[in-house]
Amino acid sequence: MKNCIMERYLFLSFILFYSYISAQAQVDIIVDLNSIHKVGDIDIFEREKWITTHAVTEGHDWKEDLDKLKYLTQDLDVYFGRSTGLLQYYSTLIEEDPNKKGYANLKSIQEVAAKYKRNHALRTDIHSLQKGDIIRAAQQQPYFPNGESAMKNGNWFFSTENTESKPIGTASAEYQAHFINHFYGDGGKSGAKRPTYYEVMNEPLWPYIDMEMHGEASIKDLFTYHKTVADVLHREVKGIQVGGFCTAFPDLDKNGFNQWEERWKLFIDEIGPSMDFYTIHLYDFPIYGKKELYRKGGRNEATMDMIEHYNFLKYGEVKPWIISEYGAQTHNLNRSGWSSLRDWYNVEAFNAMLMQFLDRPNTILRAIPFGIPKAEWGFNKNENVPYTSRLLRKKGEPKRYTGDWVWTDFISFYKQWSEVKGKRLFTTSSDVDVQVQSYLEKNELFLILNNIDEKEQRVHLQLKGDYKIVSQSLKRLYLKKEKTAYAQEASKAIVEEVVLRKGETVVLKYIFNETIQPKTLVQEYKQYAKEFKLPITNEVMSFSFDPPNDIRNVKETAKLRLGIGRDKSVSSFPVKILLNGQILDLIKDYRGDMQKDRDYFFSLLEIPFNSDLLKVGENTIEVFFDEEGGFITSIALIYYTQN
Repeated sequence: MKNCIMERYLFLSFILFYSYISAQAQVDIIVDLNSIHKVGDIDIFEREKWITTHAVTEGHDWKEDLDKLKYLTQDLDVYFGRSTGLLQYYSTLIEEDPNKKGYANLKSIQEVAAKYKRNHALRTDIHSLQKGDIIRAAQQQPYFPNGESAMKNGNWFFSTENTESKPIGTASAEYQAHFINHFYGDGGKSGAKRPTYYEVMNEPLWPYIDMEMHGEASIKDLFTYHKTVADVLHREVKGIQVGGFCTAFPDLDKNGFNQWEERWKLFIDEIGPSMDFYTIHLYDFPIYGKKELYRKGGRNEATMDMIEHYNFLKYGEVKPWIISEYGAQTHNLNRSGWSSLRDWYNVEAFNAMLMQFLDRPNTILRAIPFGIPKAEWGFNKNENVPYTSRLLRKKGEPKRYTGDWVWTDFISFYKQWSEVKGKRLFTTSSDVDVQVQSYLEKNELFLILNNIDEKEQRVHLQLKGDYKIVSQSLKRLYLKKEKTAYAQEASKAIVEEVVLRKGETVVLKYIFNETIQPKTLVQEYKQYAKEFKLPITNEVMSFSFDPPNDIRNVKETAKLRLGIGRDKSVSSFPVKILLNGQILDLIKDYRGDMQKDRDYFFSLLEIPFNSDLLKVGENTIEVFFDEEGGFITSIALIYYTQN
């Protein structure tokens, strides 16, 4: 009997302890149905900016699968996109100017362009399906003029002249300007719509510098080439916006932040004024040998804040972004053919990163999850495996590359976001690892939750506002037995709690019995400090901010954002932070992982505080570490006004 009592006591103790831990671990989400959240001039969900695909309507990928193109664009409301291959293909058809060595023949360009536009005019089946401003980008070859890659099937090369009057890339830039002016129309029978955005080169430094491919090149020449192309296009092409430098795998912290100094800082210093926007590619490496190397979470935040902060101090503005590729690189699985698990790593990254990008609606122009429709050009004949990141696959895969084309699990990402629209509401999460966004469209609320923690999260939901819920439904995207799982569920009872699996995203749709018209506007402000990239010492580090833009009617909630890059042998957290002399409560948690498999720690710490601590005049931050080494790479304040 004694043993039974003891066992019961231990059991009850375990239950109480577990309940206590669970209660402690609860994440609170609060959605204010009466408050619109505006960042800069943006307070809506811009589908053409966020729900995009790395594809275009023209070409061969959709010719035999027009039903899938219609499903993607009409049923799922997806927008295009980005293209990097068109210029490269047509370069094989263009003749050299007989009177100007190393320059394209304008008549040849016009003849090839006219044929291209005639063919496009005949494709009436796709004209109504062309949605969104296409980002056009040039590949590395044959455009960078180092005498390595030729035009017109090896017949001629772009001029390598590099003088003050004709800096490196002038001949190539003039060809690109002619291409844009002559190959495009206004859509439909006039020709494919002229691009609004143009990337000078797709991932220039990775092949030329990191991998030493495509012949000789230097960072300086590659960057100067960007300026040459931008200057020519701005002069010759009406309304074009030009950007770069399209970093493949940005590791600003590499070699003690030498990569920052040698690449992004140099690019901003010398080429920044010629760019209308900066472009970057952000990829997780979830299965890289025995390592997991993530960018989602704090690393992305620290990377983007560092570039924004420096550009702001240098030029007085935050340069707009285009995230022209994002997702996952699945190294260990790439040679084994298609798998649902491989797709999962991508859609997990799509959701996690998109939730971050949505916090920058005023500075991000477009964000493109990387997935090519069929990508048969990327089939590896030597290893007999198809390209990895695809929207479509052969039904027989992975055993055989045969059968009809069917959707990969990438389509689940678009299914999950297919209905989201509306005004952005002011929404908060008590845990940085549970990312949240919410949008209101008349009587419909879309609440999106994403878990980037290493463990399951129990989330409590609170809607502020006296409105009656008529119905609720959920779209869930998660990993189940090493396969991508997508499920749609209707709920008869009001959902007050959601358990999020590791990596899971849930879109909840609420329908109310009336149209909701929020009366309050919450305006978000972000201010960067006057100081930037300070070495961490064991003495006080001080940062100052200009007076707030608008401190009237400030909401209680505010945040400090602190970018930190340090060796793994020292603490990733400061021991104390003061705002205007008042100690802040430190939360020892970064968004996403702690980068245990990386050689160096680089992330961004987000610290909530009461806005009463802000002053009308200059504000100061003091940061204390107990060990020196590394850098505070960026520092910003976020606060909100309410009217």
